[in-house]
Amino acid sequence: MLKMSDYTKNGLLILMVSLIISIISSIIIALLINNLISSFATENFTSEEIISNIIVIVPASIVTIIAGILFLVAGILILLGRKEFGEKHHKFIKYAIYIFIIYIVVIITFGVTSQIISYTSNNPYSFFQTKDSTSVLNSFNNVLVINSTSNIIGAIIGGLIAVFGLYQLENRKGKNFLFLGYGSSITFSVINSLYLFIFFDDIISSDIFQQLIGSESTSSAYFSSFINLFQGIGDLLIIGIIGTTFTNIFYIIAIYIPYKRIKTGELKPALPIHLKRCNNCGKATPADSIVCAYCGNRFNGF
Repeated sequence: MLKMSDYTKNGLLILMVSLIISIISSIIIALLINNLISSFATENFTSEEIISNIIVIVPASIVTIIAGILFLVAGILILLGRKEFGEKHHKFIKYAIYIFIIYIVVIITFGVTSQIISYTSNNPYSFFQTKDSTSVLNSFNNVLVINSTSNIIGAIIGGLIAVFGLYQLENRKGKNFLFLGYGSSITFSVINSLYLFIFFDDIISSDIFQQLIGSESTSSAYFSSFINLFQGIGDLLIIGIIGTTFTNIFYIIAIYIPYKRIKTGELKPALPIHLKRCNNCGKATPADSIVCAYCGNRFNGF
């Protein structure tokens, strides 16, 4: 059974492991998806190649789920150890919980709104079935705006969870990396959203897209033309990989610093009010002691 002093330390360790796994699995998945899209666009693929890619994508996706479970476990451990490092850390963990609840509400709200717009505006995912191009484009743009806004707001709110959860455990260097991770998350989210707008604006304004919207045909020729429009999605995946990797590396360093401080004893758990820590040997002794019971050090003020 974990001692109170182990909750935060082990939580930080598991958190680092989950982020490392996430970096590796996201890179693998993004590269494989990019390879599949390129193969479809150039029609240079075989069923064996598709199957081999899917065989790798599936376990990589399972590993990503495992990383998410580890992330949740780490969060629970840090929550259980919230009182270990003093009242300020306890208070900041409560703030992180409140922000997490707000984050969930915001994400669900944006997700539901996006689905409502999709299915009440001739469903842009079924644009082969309609000739109302204006309705399709409006719906498509609305969904794009909502999803991009959701990503940016999610990065802003989600990053605050990490900031409040770790801030009181950090030294100056750790705080710098913590804010670098937070800033990186927001920056790449904005860059990704802007590129997404530019990318899809080019697609929407293309002649092929306009023909596809107005066509009732779903032949392989139309499918190939449609897939060909998305060759540039590889750049979007690369931006996502770079952003996720940089952000997670900053956060991993920001997590490792307090983990190391706890492990080496530099960051010590807060003591109950009836105890105080000896500055000489570091051991706990009764608060009204004149000298340390362990090393004989005389306390200031006596």
